[in-house]
Amino acid sequence: MYSPINPKVEALAFMLAQHFQSPFPDGLVMRLGEGWEGNNIEAISSWRRAHEEMTGGRLFIDESTCDAHLEKSVTDTIEETANRLSQHLQDQVEQIWNRQRCPFPSPQPFMPPVKLTQTECIKMAHALLEILAGGLPLTTLEHHCLISLPGEGDASHRLAHWIDEQAAQYVYHPSELTLPLAHDLVSSLFNDFYP
Repeated sequence: MYSPINPKVEALAFMLAQHFQSPFPDGLVMRLGEGWEGNNIEAISSWRRAHEEMTGGRLFIDESTCDAHLEKSVTDTIEETANRLSQHLQDQVEQIWNRQRCPFPSPQPFMPPVKLTQTECIKMAHALLEILAGGLPLTTLEHHCLISLPGEGDASHRLAHWIDEQAAQYVYHPSELTLPLAHDLVSSLFNDFYP
């Protein structure tokens, strides 16, 4: 479950979320977070924490170690993080549209696989729409979902139904399925162009 680690990390995540105009309030959850976060701000915060833990960097600026250049340091940190985040999101888009291999998670003997819940399917649908919208307009993508996917409702609900039908299972966290499902969705929606 998501739990905030530090108010400064949350504040930075809030500023970054304002920078990224997402069409869905939870569209970044399955792209950046583990999948349990409730919204884009929490997802950015999780991504930031994970990135800093992997690189050994700082989660935030410690004012006690800064001098008169604090304002510049904060601005630089926000800008650097925004650039890394933009690059990460763009890499996801390119990985899918360039048809790079995206395998589903391998089962682990010590962990039972878990199927996505309905709420997670909706979050996943929003994430997949955002990823694929990096390669074509969102309205065009939604139109393809409406004519290609079975079910009722708008593109998000039809896509959530499609995701549920895939019966994909994750091992550690729901977002493990994001890129493999996006890869399969491109094939499903655009099989004439991407066999």
